[in-house]
Amino acid sequence: MNIFPIFLLLIVIFSPLWGKTSTIYLKGKAVIEGEVVRLSSVARVPEGLEDRILLNNLKRPVFVDSKDVLKIYEDLDPSVTGKRTLVLPLNHSLEQNEITDSLSEEIKKKHPNEEFRLTFLSGDTKVPLEGVTLKWANLPSRLHPGQLMASLEIFFKIRKYIL
Repeated sequence: MNIFPIFLLLIVIFSPLWGKTSTIYLKGKAVIEGEVVRLSSVARVPEGLEDRILLNNLKRPVFVDSKDVLKIYEDLDPSVTGKRTLVLPLNHSLEQNEITDSLSEEIKKKHPNEEFRLTFLSGDTKVPLEGVTLKWANLPSRLHPGQLMASLEIFFKIRKYIL
């Protein structure tokens, strides 16, 4: 039995993998608190690969694709899979009065002739500083006494992104 053809076939199959580090897998979405985005925030990083900074001073949502990762890691020539990652920076806290005023306006649009009072109970609501549209959802069709749970949705480039 001649092993040379088998050996040659193995070399042809595995030669593209030689010299490359392990594969970096991009996630679909990454929610970041702060303005610095590292590779580990937007992708699964293989062991032994340095976790470098991809973006600094991020104030608005952006898409990171394989080309962006390859620019940062061009010295290592890694293999990157995945289409792109949406990076949503939650770097701006909404004030209590901003939330109640905005929700109050939305309720007035839906129920123009009804009286109501809003009290903000608790919680820290963080959103991107710029580049998004915020809309209230899950408002009731009828107002009634008690607590109201409404969700604030983030729209970026006309698409809704659920946190």
